[in-house]
Amino acid sequence: MARVVTAEYARLVASFATGRPNQARWILRPARTRGNIGLLPGSFNPPTNAHVALARSGHASGMDHVVYVLSNNTVNKADVTGIPLTDRLRLLADIARADGDGVIFTNRGLYVEIAEDVRPLIDGEPTFLVGHDKIVQILDPKYYVARPAALDELFQRARIAVAPRNEATAADVVTLMAMPANRRFAERITTLALARPYRSMSSTNVRAGVESPVPPNVAAYLARKKPFAN
Repeated sequence: MARVVTAEYARLVASFATGRPNQARWILRPARTRGNIGLLPGSFNPPTNAHVALARSGHASGMDHVVYVLSNNTVNKADVTGIPLTDRLRLLADIARADGDGVIFTNRGLYVEIAEDVRPLIDGEPTFLVGHDKIVQILDPKYYVARPAALDELFQRARIAVAPRNEATAADVVTLMAMPANRRFAERITTLALARPYRSMSSTNVRAGVESPVPPNVAAYLARKKPFAN
């Protein structure tokens, strides 16, 4: 069965590499796709316990389900190295299934693009679950040709819930959103709790060989495949 699923994922990944825009597909559909849905995008190379903790924080804040979103075109992470996309999809599906959550695969990486692409797949207004470093990136003008229009579109389609990251706290989110260029979007931003041990965990640390806990299925995969050995 695992080989069949992996082959299906491989065909999907190959079809998304054709350059056609606006592709988004369910890998694992939760029991409900309406209501208060959290979207947790990332490169997941590999998935870590911090990703799982962020998803569970979304549940604790009142989300009905959380959907992990993997793109083949992640911003600032264009090179697909380390864990193949097909294996990331399989690992994420196993993680999401354990908590009754879902997984979506898409071919665009900007949050405004993801918000557009998942609209046919869910019923309701989604909330992106992000760390503090990601909200800083989302608001960074360098990623936009027309920042105000793009962010207006994003915040019309989704809310964003921000968790602490490293030393950044909820107070830093308030400060960030009080800046004149960001103030108009402040009412669409909320904060999430995240236990301190998870705030500094990262896929980067795992790839570098620095200890950073990962879910059991990911640990078994890393021990078997050693995708970061080189």
